[in-house]
Amino acid sequence: MATPTHIFIRGDGSSGSNGWATSPAVETELAAWFDATTLEAEKAAARRLNKAALDHALFAPLGVCMRHYAWRKNLTGISKGSMPLFWGVSKTV
Repeated sequence: MATPTHIFIRGDGSSGSNGWATSPAVETELAAWFDATTLEAEKAAARRLNKAALDHALFAPLGVCMRHYAWRKNLTGISKGSMPLFWGVSKTV
């Protein structure tokens, strides 16, 4: 996962949705990630957390959705974001 605190990777039984799984191993590794004092310890805890989450089948990422946008060359003011925002966009001749 992109972040170990993602709602679907939690294993406390109540963070996902109704009937969500309980996994003490996942919650232990999540606590280790929060308690890490170095980048290496954080990375190691995140690896163990992802493994525990997949071993306990809490969440199975099926892919990534990326949107691609194309704009005409005569448009200016296009803001980058997760969706097209048209405030401040202008068109030159």
